[in-house]
Amino acid sequence: MARLSAVLNLLVTVLLVAALFGCVTSDSPTPDEAERLDRWLQGGPEESRDAAATVPERDATPPQRVTLESLQTDEEPLHTVSDLPRPEYFSFELPDVAYVSVAVQSEAGAAISLIDRSVGAFAQAGRAGDFDGRIDTLLDKGEYRVRVQIVHEDDEATVNVREFTDVQADTGLLMNSAPGTLHESTLQDYEQRSYWVRVTEDEPLIVEAMGRALRAVRVWKDGVWVTSRPAQVSEYSPVTGRRMGYAQLSEQLEPGNYLLTFYGGAAREWEEESVGNPFYVRRGAQYLGSVIDAQTEISPMGRDAFLVSGDVTVLEIENPDFIPVRLGVASYGPGQDRYRAISTIFLDRSGESTRSRGTVSRSSSMRWIFVAGTPGDTVRIRAIPQRTEYEIDKPTPGSRYLISTVSTLDSDHAIDATPIIVRNGTRTSRDEVIRSEALAVTDTPLVREINLFQPLFFIVDLDRSGRWAIVHDRPDDSPVAIGMIPFRELHDIVTPHVVTDNPESFDVQAGQHMVLFQPHTPGVFRFALYYRGSASAPNDRRAADLLTRAAPVPRGDITYVTSPNEIMADRDHMVLANNRGGPATALFVQRLPLSLEEEVPLTLAPGRALSIPVSPAAPGVISTGYSSIEIRLGGRLLNSGQVVPAGRSTITVTNTGSSTTTFVLRLDPIFVASFRAPAIPAIEET
Repeated sequence: MARLSAVLNLLVTVLLVAALFGCVTSDSPTPDEAERLDRWLQGGPEESRDAAATVPERDATPPQRVTLESLQTDEEPLHTVSDLPRPEYFSFELPDVAYVSVAVQSEAGAAISLIDRSVGAFAQAGRAGDFDGRIDTLLDKGEYRVRVQIVHEDDEATVNVREFTDVQADTGLLMNSAPGTLHESTLQDYEQRSYWVRVTEDEPLIVEAMGRALRAVRVWKDGVWVTSRPAQVSEYSPVTGRRMGYAQLSEQLEPGNYLLTFYGGAAREWEEESVGNPFYVRRGAQYLGSVIDAQTEISPMGRDAFLVSGDVTVLEIENPDFIPVRLGVASYGPGQDRYRAISTIFLDRSGESTRSRGTVSRSSSMRWIFVAGTPGDTVRIRAIPQRTEYEIDKPTPGSRYLISTVSTLDSDHAIDATPIIVRNGTRTSRDEVIRSEALAVTDTPLVREINLFQPLFFIVDLDRSGRWAIVHDRPDDSPVAIGMIPFRELHDIVTPHVVTDNPESFDVQAGQHMVLFQPHTPGVFRFALYYRGSASAPNDRRAADLLTRAAPVPRGDITYVTSPNEIMADRDHMVLANNRGGPATALFVQRLPLSLEEEVPLTLAPGRALSIPVSPAAPGVISTGYSSIEIRLGGRLLNSGQVVPAGRSTITVTNTGSSTTTFVLRLDPIFVASFRAPAIPAIEET
């Protein structure tokens, strides 16, 4: 007969020899006793013979989590009437609820089934003669039996029952750190870590965790296991050959405090030898708004998610080292997987560009964006809401506005931003351009080299009347449609004619004009706009020389504040940004004083200072992300982390650097670590 013993671990450190609970004796049972025993032992389904299968926990009402106080068994051989190798049965009793591991150890391999009186066999693991079984599960208090199946009667097996130990000392850690903060620790086999989180009507339960030994997650409230949508533990490899357990929770639960418990198990095998069992967890996510220009280092989890405004429509990712990386967009909402992309942008070594761009439609709610790659790699993310028109409907008298443009990462090879403000006409007057940020062209020609991927237009201010010419050069000699239209003829714009001469000449008056380019095929386009002379002047020999000059860096995006009299109170106005030939552009028009509830994109040339009236509803910490940008409040320099008070004031933003800088001014809420972790409540019995 097989020698079989059960070993129980009391409070993780004390091992007790388990035996039968006194249900049978060495003598044959009476008929009544045998009938009751058979009903209990045979009341459940047979264990699975699938070597890879482990039946999940039963779908009964979830039990509660308490400390295991004692386990008692009596050791007696089971009565058998079979000549074949038969299962052995052992019993143990739990006085309270516990998350335990029930495992068998043998040389030949043994299967186990866990049985209780109400549902019979509800979990099985292992295969006799192949591999040993182990069941990690949450058990209610009561009496349980372990059925052990071996191959040969002389096989020897040992059953271990072990409670998990909570190793998280600071259960308020997640609540006392800013949303999106990653916490790193370890999670070993037979260990669990518990954290408090708070759910409100405006802040759902958003948590993700990853660990080599992570096997299960439970959510508790007031001592009750919450099972509306149990978190599943999947697998993800942030590094090739290193499988990790991964779990994410995204639930709109009833407001209140919840306790999350993460349970360890057998560590997953890695291709490289390592004794470490890392564990990572973070609550919530950083909100980036609608204008994003961020350098981010990929975390040890191998992917990181952020919340953005639903207005974001254009996303770009850049890495000068051609490191493979993926940028994705996912829907946001209860139960939504933050890494289930509805749109994905890939950047890898197969292309010639160090950046990649994608577009999505607008959404009425926030979205997830995530970046996935090799931990430790750094990438740049740019995202904007593409928009080139903004209507100002009959503003109040004296209204002033901050107007800014923001473009995607390839704006260094695009035409300059030249937004205009148009005052809408009436029955007796036509639309009127009241302001434009035109490019001034004088004796110095305007020379640019751009990536012309789509039609573009821009505004120039010519300093004299006469014949002006545009000379251009394209490597493939493909035709380009070119036009030059005075502002007074904006209502009569027609499709530009196809150039047949190079240079192409226009007889125009001094003043502001719209220049239009429409490529036949996309590609690099180099041009020069210069004064050629009178209508009777011969072709200028300077044309070819102009194209050999080094093209200056374009002015790029622009920011300015309107004057009090530019925007009339009784008229509608339209702000228009120009199409720039390649990059996407976002036009922002914000009324002063700024509430700072939304991010404020600004572009400042070196040495330029801009005074901005602000009126935040609540105090916050103002930041730009650039050390060269200086911010003063009432003449006082604001250092990193200093607070801007609520109420009306004026800030002055100065670019102290040596190059034009586009950045985002944002007011982050003040985070105070004030959560006091309550005591873990007494668990009610189900």
